[in-house]
Amino acid sequence: SLFAKDVDDEVLDKAVQAAMGLTSIDVCADVKALSAAVPPPEDPMKRKKVEELRKHLDEVMAFEMSGKYQEGLELALQAWTMAKALAYLPTEVEAIYLVGLLQSRTGKYQKAVATLKACRYLADEAKYDEIRAKANNALIYVVGVILALYEEVEPIISRSKAVIARFGAQGKIKALWHNNVGVVFVGKGELDQAQLHLEKSLTIRANTFGPEHPKVASSHNNIGILYYEKGEYDQARKEYMKALEISEKALGPEHPLVAATHNNIGNAFAVKGEYQRALVHLEKALHLKLKMLGAEHSSTASAQSNIGQVLYDMGEYDQALPHYEQALKIEEKSLGSTHPDVATVRAQIGSVYYHKGEYGRALDYFERAINIWQQVHGEINPIILAPLSGIGWIKLKRGKTKEAKEYFERVLFLCRTVDCATGWKDSLIQAQFGLAQALWKTGGNSARAIQLCQQSLEFFKTSKTFHGKNFQKEAEAWLKQHQIN
Repeated sequence: SLFAKDVDDEVLDKAVQAAMGLTSIDVCADVKALSAAVPPPEDPMKRKKVEELRKHLDEVMAFEMSGKYQEGLELALQAWTMAKALAYLPTEVEAIYLVGLLQSRTGKYQKAVATLKACRYLADEAKYDEIRAKANNALIYVVGVILALYEEVEPIISRSKAVIARFGAQGKIKALWHNNVGVVFVGKGELDQAQLHLEKSLTIRANTFGPEHPKVASSHNNIGILYYEKGEYDQARKEYMKALEISEKALGPEHPLVAATHNNIGNAFAVKGEYQRALVHLEKALHLKLKMLGAEHSSTASAQSNIGQVLYDMGEYDQALPHYEQALKIEEKSLGSTHPDVATVRAQIGSVYYHKGEYGRALDYFERAINIWQQVHGEINPIILAPLSGIGWIKLKRGKTKEAKEYFERVLFLCRTVDCATGWKDSLIQAQFGLAQALWKTGGNSARAIQLCQQSLEFFKTSKTFHGKNFQKEAEAWLKQHQIN
């Protein structure tokens, strides 16, 4: 799942201005830049009230930049009420935009979508293209990345591109558009397209802000995710380490971007089998997220599930389970029960129950995960391989060999249709070993059964996980039992 790895968007890649040694004038420069193209009210009394309100908006942005999202949201809602009372549309547009942005940061995603869509209409009415573009960028992130609604995000992406072209946006707005579109492509598995956008975003940010800015750190983090998805884990870790170095220096050790980067470094260690080093970073990420975002934020859920994954890979199934269950509870509440990230955690819990010998529970979690994923991605997608293989193994353990064979064959067929080489190889190999046993028991092609088991054994010999090593022992014993040297 993409959200086993933390991605960053508008808020997470902003600097805490005070931490970068800037003056109070710099803190509110962003709001002033937004309002520069919009003439102030002619009435002197109203103009004064607008200036006061914009100071209020400066405070909102300062909270937003420092990762204090709940405080920022409360202040933004006050500012929005004040702006509506003023009856001056441009400041109302600025205020509603910040409300929507901070609703998304605090995990109120459905509210954020409604608010940001309302912001776009108001921005059109006010002819305020810059805020319209910013609201579009935020919507791309929430709809296309967080909620993974790919069909819904496509028209937002195309229309937002037109708005950016219309007013000639450069610098951070254009960079953020490329960043968020790139992360949507990562989620869809279209990695070449993703790379074009993410590298373009990094280039613009480095040229606009300099190489030591948190926006640049955010780009390195997201490019790291891209390499992770490609299976280039050492390169991913290099990008994450660059992100951590820049973000800690600019933001201090306690900020959501720093937490996200620790999370991703932990995953990069885990995938190489360096579990203790992984846990150091993942537990740091969880501590920071609990402190800054709270126990019920979807980003905190990703930290919980990642720790669960490492403990699972170490064979600590009883310790892994509560982390997964906490992640599932959070994600169902914040993302909805049919979100693909919910399916990911369900499949992980299913695997825990399988290894604990609780096959009925495991089967329920696997089947529900498959149903969710097929609704989102269709039937031809490698993401369903793990639960398909898991169901095959449950059938095999229960003596339903013919049914098991059908599930294992389905895994192999799927891998002839789509690329299973990077993130799905483990599930494919486990299915091959299961199919070898099913073929032998049903009097099928014994030569093929032996070949499948031998192939599986070669892979299991390189596995660093507890269950991978167990599969190796089982495969060796099976070959020996069937008198194969």
